[in-house]
Amino acid sequence: MQCRWQRSEPSNCFATLLCSAVAAHGPDIVIAERGRVVDDDLRAFYLRLIDATGGLRRGDWRLLDCHGWPDNDTARDLLAWTWHDDVPHALVVVNLSGHGSQARVPLAFPLEARDWRFTDLLDGRVFDRHGDELASAGLYVDLPPWGSHLLRVTPSRS
Repeated sequence: MQCRWQRSEPSNCFATLLCSAVAAHGPDIVIAERGRVVDDDLRAFYLRLIDATGGLRRGDWRLLDCHGWPDNDTARDLLAWTWHDDVPHALVVVNLSGHGSQARVPLAFPLEARDWRFTDLLDGRVFDRHGDELASAGLYVDLPPWGSHLLRVTPSRS
């Protein structure tokens, strides 16, 4: 499936996640020219996405590397970027393939000496990680086919 949008700027989080969602739901999903969504599940996803992305495009935008390892090259199928100016940070990771993909993603902001909480704004999952491990190895990401994370990154309270 090929995804197209008018504005192809690299920081267009909504367009990339939208493309991933359409690909995940398959070719039977029809989107009318005026943005009317025929599929109720996809419509619900779009509404969550619009709500979650409000205010995320702040500060510096940076494309991130996704590193695999010798026996797993699926990292090449992941696209990751971040915005940050102050806490909280925003991190987006999208799997642009029809199979599961894993990677280590080095983050573009100071992480050492504290714990961090990653909250997925699309499904509510929470991941707590140690800053020293994040700084040395990067964030481990494991996404299902066409999956995505839209993460708010804040210092952990624990």
